[in-house]
Amino acid sequence: DAALSLVDRTTGAEPPERHCFDAFRCVAAAALGYPHAARALARSFDASPLPDHLERRLTAWAVTVACGEAGAAAEAVAVANAAYPIPVRAFIVISDAHINALLLAGDTAGAQEVAQMMRGRAMASRSTPFGQIADAVTGLAELGGGHLDQACTNLSTALQRVTAWNTATGFRYRYEILLTTALAMRGHTHDAL
Repeated sequence: DAALSLVDRTTGAEPPERHCFDAFRCVAAAALGYPHAARALARSFDASPLPDHLERRLTAWAVTVACGEAGAAAEAVAVANAAYPIPVRAFIVISDAHINALLLAGDTAGAQEVAQMMRGRAMASRSTPFGQIADAVTGLAELGGGHLDQACTNLSTALQRVTAWNTATGFRYRYEILLTTALAMRGHTHDAL
């Protein structure tokens, strides 16, 4: 709230600074669970002139999350697909939101396709972060599809291999909750604790 209050006091900013503040408001609304506000904010500015790749990627994440939570799966998919080429190693935010939007819409096959795409990128890049991301989002897709054994395996592997995740982002925590959920659904309550 304090950060939003500070940003709201800068209403006189002109582009490109204004776009940065609008992007911040959009990301905050999506992260705080206000998908309709995030979508409205996203429609009020053009994210393409944002001065940083990460800002564009996070704004795309916010819009993908907001669309998914608002039931606009097709729009969420379009935003996610447009964001993958943005050159920054934050693919987990887009693929996570993309898969989550598809799962919220009941499209488990589509979620599996996105996970497969991320596994393909991991194989092509042979980069540790991509492998971790592929394991994590594959676990998410498998959990959403009811494939609990595979979800537990991939989520456990991702969490054991995590080296590149900044703990401040909350993604490690998110995936720990997903693993706990999958373990509990399998009846492994002792391991879930």
